[in-house]
Amino acid sequence: MDGTSEVGDRRLREKGDIMAVSRLSQIFEPTVDNGNSEWWKQHPCPHSSSWGLHTIKERDHRMLKNKIANSTHFTNHMIVETHIYRAFLEYPVGDFHMKERSNPSEALRFLQSAEDYTNDTHVCTIEGRIGYGIVINAFRMWIDSIDEFSSKLEKLLKERDVYPSSESFVTATHAYILSKLGPRWFKECIRLYSRVLRSFPGNTEWRFELARMVGKETRELRLALDIQRPSPGFIRKGFEEERDLLRSVLSRKPNFHYARALFGQALYFLSWKDSNAGRQIGEAFEMEPTNPEICIIFARYHRRKGSMDRALEVLNTHVNSTDAEIHSQLGYLYRKMGFKRENRYTEYMELALTHFKRAVKLNNCHYPSISSVAEITALLVTTGETALVKDRKEESEDSLKGMFRMFRDDPSDQFSTVEFTAIKQGIEKDFFGVTFGQSEVIRLSYRCVTLAMRILRKYKEKIGSGDLVSCMNNMIRRPTKYLEDLTHEEDPEIRSLATLNLAHVYRIAGRFDEAEQLYDDLPDGAGVVCGQAELYLSKGRGYALQHSRLAEKFLQKSLELTDKLNRSNGTGERSPNELYADIYLAKAEFNMRTDYSSPRYTIEEWMKCSTAVNLTKAISHNSLEACYLFLRYMPSVGNNFFSPGVPQMLARIASVCRSDDCIHSDFLVDTGPVVIQVDAAIKEFILSEVRKATEYDASVYPSSGTFGPVFKMLGMLRKDRLDFEKLLLGADEGRWQDQLQNALIAVLRTARETLDAVIAVCQESLMEPPLPSNSMFVVTFDWNEGIANPIKARKDVAKWAAKVFKGLKKLPEELCTRVEEMQPMFDDDNLWLIGLTSFNNVLKHRRSGLVFGETFPLQLKKPEDDPKCKKLFTRCIVQRSCEEVEKFVFFCAERYGGGGSPE
Repeated sequence: MDGTSEVGDRRLREKGDIMAVSRLSQIFEPTVDNGNSEWWKQHPCPHSSSWGLHTIKERDHRMLKNKIANSTHFTNHMIVETHIYRAFLEYPVGDFHMKERSNPSEALRFLQSAEDYTNDTHVCTIEGRIGYGIVINAFRMWIDSIDEFSSKLEKLLKERDVYPSSESFVTATHAYILSKLGPRWFKECIRLYSRVLRSFPGNTEWRFELARMVGKETRELRLALDIQRPSPGFIRKGFEEERDLLRSVLSRKPNFHYARALFGQALYFLSWKDSNAGRQIGEAFEMEPTNPEICIIFARYHRRKGSMDRALEVLNTHVNSTDAEIHSQLGYLYRKMGFKRENRYTEYMELALTHFKRAVKLNNCHYPSISSVAEITALLVTTGETALVKDRKEESEDSLKGMFRMFRDDPSDQFSTVEFTAIKQGIEKDFFGVTFGQSEVIRLSYRCVTLAMRILRKYKEKIGSGDLVSCMNNMIRRPTKYLEDLTHEEDPEIRSLATLNLAHVYRIAGRFDEAEQLYDDLPDGAGVVCGQAELYLSKGRGYALQHSRLAEKFLQKSLELTDKLNRSNGTGERSPNELYADIYLAKAEFNMRTDYSSPRYTIEEWMKCSTAVNLTKAISHNSLEACYLFLRYMPSVGNNFFSPGVPQMLARIASVCRSDDCIHSDFLVDTGPVVIQVDAAIKEFILSEVRKATEYDASVYPSSGTFGPVFKMLGMLRKDRLDFEKLLLGADEGRWQDQLQNALIAVLRTARETLDAVIAVCQESLMEPPLPSNSMFVVTFDWNEGIANPIKARKDVAKWAAKVFKGLKKLPEELCTRVEEMQPMFDDDNLWLIGLTSFNNVLKHRRSGLVFGETFPLQLKKPEDDPKCKKLFTRCIVQRSCEEVEKFVFFCAERYGGGGSPE
């Protein structure tokens, strides 16, 4: 069967008017992909997944809006970044606390203000206009993807290629927004600001922001628990770096009084005896006495020096402020005065509590104030008058519950001493027993043990002797004893609840036999089954190194219990989905030792080995760590991207990384230059590895030279195939959508164009100009007979070769033989090739049918009862065409490319 193709026409190809050439140009202009209606989503702005802002959960949205709206002391600082940040708060991503309704029109107004400022050539460089403009217009496209914004973004992306340093302004905007979102992001801000200053070392604003982040991060580390606190020398280096950066800023901007106040504070932290610290802070306060940031530094300095009355005088001038930090500092001041002046202890503690509560009201995420409310409320329960105890107990219960929840669930695991104090005192002084009911204390006791065990295990190499270890042991010992006593309680409900939680405690402490006995004594229920599943999972992991058969047995038992939990639609501490992911990940880690004791796998062998099978199952349950391990241990894709299962697996991994519901995200990734732990950064790293898998090694497959354009087309085929698999994963069951249809057509068309392009390149390699006008790959089959005929196939290919290589003294025998063996006429297993010419037939598909083997609307015209009658499955066309086309390219490149051979 002969056909026609635009690629096959030599005259059109010479005019540059062929689909293959137009698609090749898109490969080298990744900034704009007209084939993708949402191409702009890959470019940086607050809504881009690479910025990590979609992971925000704990920050108070309303507080952030109020704080930036009321800020008056930075009116001439980071103006464009501030407008973009305010636009983000009007049209945010992430799950903020108290998130208000989005306001797109207000967001666009702020973005317009930012753009107006960048267009002023007196204040903004051309690099700044380009970098800021890309962020502004990419953000606009998320709000309203109109042609005006699209054309602006396209123009800026082209200008970026001329001014690559404009990328620094994109990075600085990213860093500025992260700096507003709390301690979790300080390290990332420092990294980003350090990077942009390498390109623009004279930018004072960025240098000041870097100094501010270094100072904040160092002060956080100074207050961290023993297990997280670096050495005093390390902390000192942090303050020295802050001091040097601020000195550099002040040398350029001596009237920057806030920078001077921070400079004095850094000097104080380096040496509390340094009199210059007080002079610098005092000078800044004298020049700007109404600046709340400077007032806080001034008051904090005097409080630490013991001049509490002077600190109180300054802070009271801002007593009506809406700044939560002002009230937090007043709270600390009154609390210190209460401890110092015992005769007025209760009075000052009440005042401290009032201001801490005010701070929490202004900022629901002000963690030091929340923990102080919990601590002081609990203290007042035990010292207050009888009439107040009832009300105090209710307040204490709410505060301690909230404090424990944050302490346990803090996504960054950055536990500060202040936050830890509330939990520590709750255990040591039995505040929990004072404030909570018995059933709540039972659950809280188990949570305390869980928390202590988690800290001890996570930081076991850093923990030495001292108060922390004693406190951790106390957090385990006292609640455990409490639960053991309650297992003999007369009330059957309390006894059962205590027994269940005690079983959980024994399990996480490694006392497996005791835990198993307690679980067996309890009536069947979701909590018990979940606990048993986790118990056998822990035992399986524990025996993995010393007894492989027992480990397998326990992991299998855990899997059976999870199946039971899943069938009952029950859920205990963990959902069945999380348990499945844990079990399969544990099985994969167990299999790695045996799988990697054998010789190096090929990609085909890897996809079938036990490690890969179990990692695949864990990935199906949204395990991010399994995605990372799969890519880490998977052999190099090289020229095996289209091996069965590989594109589907890479698509599944990309899908998990784009999900907000992934699990197993608490692990470290060593990328070489840096170690990353934040889940958004890990996701972006994994996605970059997936993207690398679609690329060809330039040293083996050169982008220039005779076969360069063909390798570019193969790269496009990999990308099209991956896009198709991604859409197939996310498509609605049973439905055939336009996007999916177009994605399938793109795969088939690119495969066909690549075959035609190979023939054209072979002509150029073997022949002298003028070249024949026809470079179309032959496809031959006799539909009337409906059977393969190798002899006829050989004749048809010979006729075709005589035309496309007309004038060549000797036809390329190896090439002709290879083309002949690919023909459906040669072997009816090659019917996939016919599918590359039948794009319109994909309209008849269903998504579910495509996944499970729907028949493509082509089959041999034989009697249906003929046992040799073959049906053509769509999945077969997609899989075989990609594999065979790539093999054909490698075959021709090795023989006629004049360069290095494929792997």
